Amino acid sequence: MSALLTATVSLRREHPHVARYLAVIRQDIERHPELAELGSYDALFDEFWRATANAQSELGRAVALRAVIEGLLAVGGAGLGLDEVAAGAVVLRTVFDTGLGSQS
Repeated sequence: MSALLTATVSLRREHPHVARYLAVIRQDIERHPELAELGSYDALFDEFWRATANAQSELGRAVALRAVIEGLLAVGGAGLGLDEVAAGAVVLRTVFDTGLGSQS
């Protein structure tokens, strides 16, 4: 999980509008039939998240991991500073490592 959070902060640093870009792609796939083939990549993302969560785990864990990463990419829009995003990632690492009870 730590590696995913680090990669997410790096992606956000390099491409602060990545969440908006991904959202536009999803909308365009629905509106433009010639882009329908791109929709097939959703299944690949699902496989990735299931493998990341552990093949034995339930789908809920994979969905939760994906929500955390996509949320970190989108939170606050491009106007939120990278320091704040990185600080959020540190808290998320702690939550995943030790649980919510350790946060005060």
